[in-house]
Amino acid sequence: MVQEVPKNSVTMRNVPAAGQVVRLDGDPSFLGSLARAVGVHEIDRFSAVVKIMPWGKHGICLEGAVDLDCRQACVITGDLINNSLQFEFERRFLPDTKSNRVDPQVIDGEWVLDPEGEDPPDLVADGKLDLWEVIIEEIDLHLELFPRSANADSATQTRNREEEENAGSGHFSELKALITEKKTKN
Repeated sequence: MVQEVPKNSVTMRNVPAAGQVVRLDGDPSFLGSLARAVGVHEIDRFSAVVKIMPWGKHGICLEGAVDLDCRQACVITGDLINNSLQFEFERRFLPDTKSNRVDPQVIDGEWVLDPEGEDPPDLVADGKLDLWEVIIEEIDLHLELFPRSANADSATQTRNREEEENAGSGHFSELKALITEKKTKN
């Protein structure tokens, strides 16, 4: 039986004033589901600690640390690559109300964003936040997008060499030969 990634909801209005700490550990029974959720071949080890604190009048702030070992497939060779991630994150959330929505500054029809500025808080529709969804988003942001194995460069060079050797055959090379022949006759 395939177990889904568990839900771990936090109701924004019920966060204690002093905050609370939640530990999420990689129960082997759902590591496969977590691996599928983040798009890796396998997760061997996972743990996260998230501190949930009130933020502003109605919001919450999450400060977390994630530690995991996984295997990703090389985009060139398909070989499995061991990857270890250790990272910290901070995210803020507000209830999704009209007063909390912030429209971006628009100049000449273009959004103006400060890439070095703080991210605006995420809006939560029903006041309930699923910690696992946040963890999955954060893992996705920190994973190697195009993992490459140690022998990816040699595999690419071999493929390029084979393509160059085979470039002299096929329909386009026949067409090129006809065009060249026609030019030499004229």
